[in-house]
Amino acid sequence: MNVTLGPGFGAALLAGSLMSWQCYVFSMNNGMKMRKKYFTPEVMDRFKEQHQASFKCDPDPLGYPDLGDGRFSKSLEYQDWVRWRYHQYLHSDMVEGLTVTLPQTIIAGAFYPRFTMVLAANYITSRYVFTRWVSSSKGANDTDYLRVWVNGTANIISMTSLTGSIWWFLKLLRKVKIFKRG
Repeated sequence: MNVTLGPGFGAALLAGSLMSWQCYVFSMNNGMKMRKKYFTPEVMDRFKEQHQASFKCDPDPLGYPDLGDGRFSKSLEYQDWVRWRYHQYLHSDMVEGLTVTLPQTIIAGAFYPRFTMVLAANYITSRYVFTRWVSSSKGANDTDYLRVWVNGTANIISMTSLTGSIWWFLKLLRKVKIFKRG
């Protein structure tokens, strides 16, 4: 059985590329900005002596490998620590979401390219709004409806992918005469 990808499939690849680009840019922008804000030279100097004794070098100036639950973060004020953890959460959530949504977008795009582009645009938009909201001072506690938007869109992309895959599989079974319409 041959699989023919229509001209609209390129749109699914473009959508996947944009989703990946968004993850990279948002993660790097938020992460680096927050690391520079919270792990200042003054904060990192507190660990210089201990780090030198253990590793014979200075600690990383941006606080690596601390992801919000390590020794460097423990020196932050509570409010700063919460903001830092929210930015780490955004990064992890975006990477985890992309891991599932990206291949599903490409698979769905093979079967329903236009519909998939609309869904991917919705996903990209929802990720942008979610990231901006959580990053704001107001967003620390009120994200439930935005999570529904992001996850709902990802779920629709997955269902579209599943529907297309089942349709293709049934076609394949008919072709090899394992399953025939009666």
